[in-house]
Amino acid sequence: MQASSNIPTTLIATLGSEAQVVTLTIDLLRQQGRDVRQVLVLHTAANSAPMQEAVQRLNDTLPKDPRLCFELRVLQNTQGEALRDVDSPEAGVLVCRAVYSAIREIKMANQDPQTRHSIDLCLAGGRKTMSVYAMIAAQLLFEGEDAAWHLFSAGDLLREKRMHWQAGDEASLVSLPLLRYADVAPALFRLIESADPFAALNQAETQARAVRAARAREFWQYTLSPAEKACAKLLLCEGLADKQMAERLKKSRKTIESQLKSIYGKAELFFGVSPITGRVLASLLAAVVNEMA
Repeated sequence: MQASSNIPTTLIATLGSEAQVVTLTIDLLRQQGRDVRQVLVLHTAANSAPMQEAVQRLNDTLPKDPRLCFELRVLQNTQGEALRDVDSPEAGVLVCRAVYSAIREIKMANQDPQTRHSIDLCLAGGRKTMSVYAMIAAQLLFEGEDAAWHLFSAGDLLREKRMHWQAGDEASLVSLPLLRYADVAPALFRLIESADPFAALNQAETQARAVRAARAREFWQYTLSPAEKACAKLLLCEGLADKQMAERLKKSRKTIESQLKSIYGKAELFFGVSPITGRVLASLLAAVVNEMA
């Protein structure tokens, strides 16, 4: 993804023991024209020397930037206690809820299109588990210019753990591919209305299945001819080969091949998927196949 210029944005970053991940991400985003104005850093309890140092370095560095409003927010368990580590499924769920709530909070506070901030999510800090669960939250709520990033650094910059990028340093941000529900079906997925990411995920999956089923039924009912339906039914429900279909329908194999070609061509145009194979067609028409079974 090529970042657009002059976009006011809020950076959400997960923090491990390397504080410079946050400040380097700010530097590199600004180089790409992302106007970072707010920073929210999510981290576990500062119960070890490396984490204490990371939190202290950010507290010493971020206030020096007059353009920034920043917050260091400790992750908490269901009892309101600081989360000591992300080393269990339960802790991962808490991270997902924390990132989801942070994204939702920012979006709810910036409803006006004229003043809305985009969101940049940096996943280079902390445990890999944090990154996985944070990506789930982003997938549910990201839209428009929102973006997720990973930071790569090397050379003296990495060895010296410097807080800011300098000309010649080896560092870059890599945009992470993200399938966003808002892009898939913006008219349906108002997931921001749900305060819980897992309820939102269930809602999205339910709606996605309903959309796929409706499209499958529409294709079957209005796009295929009766002869093509008979051919497709044998293919999808019984898995017959061309020769077997020809024998069952009392047609020539050439006719069956022609009908299958027509079915695949119509499916490519209708669903916007290419190439269509028997396996792909079965997936697209799963709802119809289940009803015929």
